Amino acid sequence: MPVLALAGWPGCCHKYVACQTAFLLFNELDGCMMSYTTATKYTMIYRIMEIANNDMVSVVDRIDALLDLFYHCCDRFDALSLSAFAHRLAKISRGTMYALEILQDARFRLLIEVIGKKLDQFTPRNLSQTTWALTSIGFRDEVVYHMIANAARQRLSTFDHQALANMAWAFRTSGTKDPEFFCEIAQESIKKITQFDPQNLANTAWAFAETDLVYYKLFNAIAESAKEKIAEFIPCGLASIVWAFAKRNIMHESLFRLVAGEVVRKIDDFEPQSISSIAWSYALMHIQDANLFEEIERFFLFDGRRFSAHSLANIIWAFAVLFPEKENFFSKATHCTEEELHAFSDIGLVQIYHASLAVEKFCPSGIHEKCIPILDVRRNIIQKQCDFTRAVESVLSSIQVDYEQQYFFKGYTIDFMVNRGGSKYAIECDNGLHNLINRNMYSGYGGRYVLKNRVLLKNSFHTVYLSRSEFYQMADQKQWIKTRLGM
Repeated sequence: MPVLALAGWPGCCHKYVACQTAFLLFNELDGCMMSYTTATKYTMIYRIMEIANNDMVSVVDRIDALLDLFYHCCDRFDALSLSAFAHRLAKISRGTMYALEILQDARFRLLIEVIGKKLDQFTPRNLSQTTWALTSIGFRDEVVYHMIANAARQRLSTFDHQALANMAWAFRTSGTKDPEFFCEIAQESIKKITQFDPQNLANTAWAFAETDLVYYKLFNAIAESAKEKIAEFIPCGLASIVWAFAKRNIMHESLFRLVAGEVVRKIDDFEPQSISSIAWSYALMHIQDANLFEEIERFFLFDGRRFSAHSLANIIWAFAVLFPEKENFFSKATHCTEEELHAFSDIGLVQIYHASLAVEKFCPSGIHEKCIPILDVRRNIIQKQCDFTRAVESVLSSIQVDYEQQYFFKGYTIDFMVNRGGSKYAIECDNGLHNLINRNMYSGYGGRYVLKNRVLLKNSFHTVYLSRSEFYQMADQKQWIKTRLGM
């Protein structure tokens, strides 16, 4: 019996099976442990076999048993055994407090060293399973991940849909920067996208949502495949896929419409975190789906106290953007916010603060006082100017108007605030992110700006959006801006 028998052995504690397996391991590993007595070897293997696969034994003892086996027998592990061993270790430790201890353990470092030496022997399945396992444990060494990427790219065309999805998820989670490898994964994923199951689609979309480049062709392929399998998505998968599209500011109307229908149908199966993530995503893309938000409101009114501070901030912000007239929602939200005020992050507090400025019925006590120091810090952050912003500033100076750059107002930053004839103009410089139109997929007018515009309008500002593409197409840029300012 190979060493793999231990790493992949199903969780059981039947003594007869454990004893028979231990006997076989004893014979196989006899040459690895020459310095031990027969009794010691038998006791050690039996203990490893029984402890590592017994769910009744503490996690720390099971981890220790596995690492012990690897330490004494590492030279017997081939690529398949290494992959299965790492996977087993990740399964036992994932979600526990022992990840840091594993990462600092000399036996785990030996595992990484052996994996590195044998990467050329790994199959695509071995590579993806091992990478997933190391990432799940919390391993974050970019040198090793680049070694894995180099080994994978040589045979990426042979990776199946599961292996591609695992690699994308693992590299994104580990924070490894390798744009070329991500691009190669995207290209292979597009070719095999019809083979992806809903979980693969959701994980891949999530992985590519925060990369440095926007892979529009991949997102379009994901959307088309997801629409065909929409009924098979579990709640967290539905939340992940719309979050990814919203995070990248990619609109795909038919996908969002189908997801909304599935959420309405399965609403009682959702957890608060997924509900708030979906609400946030639709608000960010400024998609007002009345049926969806009626169900989300019903869910919140019934179970609002189960929402964490983070989820609460997201769902309140979403309703403030799309449905500020929902009095019952905001009444419940006020009570929940006051109870959780101590638990909000800085970002969450600012979301709540902006919602309270835009919605008269939402006024949780203490929110303004809590936000003052956070907003003061934001006020002092120096934001880098882009070429377009500098060009606009040059024009404003040449036409001799009274302006203030990076004007801070009620928690919002305005690119330029112009005073002219007793009127206030808020100039926002659009750097091209809203001009990427591609049939079914385009960047939309985002929810981030809805509350800001509402607050500016209530305070007598005239909002002027300057488009980068239009600006550079104008023969007379000065006159164009003067016209936009009513001059």
